[in-house]
Amino acid sequence: MGHVGLEEASRLLARNGWLTQTPAPFRERILGASRLLHFERRQTIYDVGDPPRGAFGVATGAVNVEIALNSGGTHTAYVGTHGFWIGETAMVKNRPHVVSLVAARPCTVLHLSTEAFEEIAAEDPTAWRWIALLTAQLLESALQFIEDMMIPSSRERVVAILLSLSGCRDLATDNDLRAIDLTHEEVGRLTNLSRSRLATILRDLRDDGLIDCSYRTIRILEPSRLRECL
Repeated sequence: MGHVGLEEASRLLARNGWLTQTPAPFRERILGASRLLHFERRQTIYDVGDPPRGAFGVATGAVNVEIALNSGGTHTAYVGTHGFWIGETAMVKNRPHVVSLVAARPCTVLHLSTEAFEEIAAEDPTAWRWIALLTAQLLESALQFIEDMMIPSSRERVVAILLSLSGCRDLATDNDLRAIDLTHEEVGRLTNLSRSRLATILRDLRDDGLIDCSYRTIRILEPSRLRECL
């Protein structure tokens, strides 16, 4: 979809993800207090060790959640698509970020600053409940992802992780974009498979008409059929 303006970004985030499960007045306050940001592919939104800057919601495109490795460099631990919010933990704890957030492709993001949220919470203390809901949702997603990584069958493990990374793990969260902007090497690390074994599985899924893939992008063509593989 590429970049969109503030009105469209607000509409998308009101209809996808965390904010859909919050009361309308709170949702409107959050969107009204957020500012529009655009990022290009591989542009850093925030880095490990950066001071807390508030919460970030992805309206279009996708972001990589990256962790720092002891050996140096980074590793993509998760991919967030439209409706995905993150950054609230550092905001609540008032501690530096422990992960990096990087645009996986051109994306439009709404940024809710710490100061803006605190103003909302000062007027409506129940705002903290909805921030806790966001944290709980992220924890559930992380636990689901860990469970997927432990699936014994390599083919089913790849299928489950591709569905999660594309935002299509559950029927209710089917993602119109259905694209994963990761190299095969990065997907191989997430699935704990060699590049050759992963390539074989991806080729089989492509031949079955379930995905299409290039070096840097895997596109989910049939999420419903892909879920039937689990």
